[in-house]
Amino acid sequence: MPKPIIARAALSAAARLCDALTAPIPVTRLRSDSMPRSQYSEHIQHLDAMARYAPPDHRGTVNVRLVDKSFCGRFEMNHGTVEPGGEAEPHLHEAEHQVFFVLDGECEVTLGDDDPVRCSSGTVVCIPPKLMHRVVAIGERPMKAIIIYSPPLGPRDERPLE
Repeated sequence: MPKPIIARAALSAAARLCDALTAPIPVTRLRSDSMPRSQYSEHIQHLDAMARYAPPDHRGTVNVRLVDKSFCGRFEMNHGTVEPGGEAEPHLHEAEHQVFFVLDGECEVTLGDDDPVRCSSGTVVCIPPKLMHRVVAIGERPMKAIIIYSPPLGPRDERPLE
């Protein structure tokens, strides 16, 4: 059974995300020449044409920032791929709520002092600010997830990848 404080934090994060998703849409840049140009082309991008980076304190991880804070300032959304055995080492976020949705593969998620929980495709993990957490990809396939932070993450030591 979920702990009440975590459930309340998750509902609060979900409410903020809903508010963010209804905000006006500013212009973002299209990075793919394979898509036809139109009046609204800058609002459509393909994952393969977007910049990749390795987040700090992560091993075997490649992220793509799908939506950055310039979109509306209230959240950012990333696509993450973690190779089997790769991990997000134990860490916490001071001010950001983090929600991730497992698209493919499996991982073990440790929240606070709780035992690790095995998560697979379709699992939603809600992490409130200041909660220590760790994610380790397990199994034979990479774990892929959509990760949302609200508010957007502040500056950090990301390593750009080719």
